[in-house]
Amino acid sequence: MKMNLIRCRALLLGAASGLMLAGCGKASGEKPAAKVAPAEVRPLPNEASLADVVLTQQAFDRLGITTGQVELKDARRSREFGGEAMIPPGSTAVVVSPLAGTVRVPESGTIPVPGSRLQLGDGVCILEPLLTPE
Repeated sequence: MKMNLIRCRALLLGAASGLMLAGCGKASGEKPAAKVAPAEVRPLPNEASLADVVLTQQAFDRLGITTGQVELKDARRSREFGGEAMIPPGSTAVVVSPLAGTVRVPESGTIPVPGSRLQLGDGVCILEPLLTPE
């Protein structure tokens, strides 16, 4: 009885080892898919700081890039931005803008000094852009 049990275990162990070794081979003719970069960056000739980016169609679709016809439209010359200025009295103010421009005096004639109270609609300054954003 004990010999039968040992033979059974040996037979099961041998069969299990054979199955595991059979699964350790290479796949029959299947090659892993080659990785494709979503974009290719090529430097432009004679331009050290610029590069040409070429997107694959998959990247183009994933980003949702669309094209349209060029149109001639009227653009507003001025834009209003809301904000809150919290400057301690006697301190200097730093103006930060998404566009490069020149700070001019508002229609009221003076730029408010730090610490003065402003009412809704009071102009703080006029930022005249050097270039139009369009």
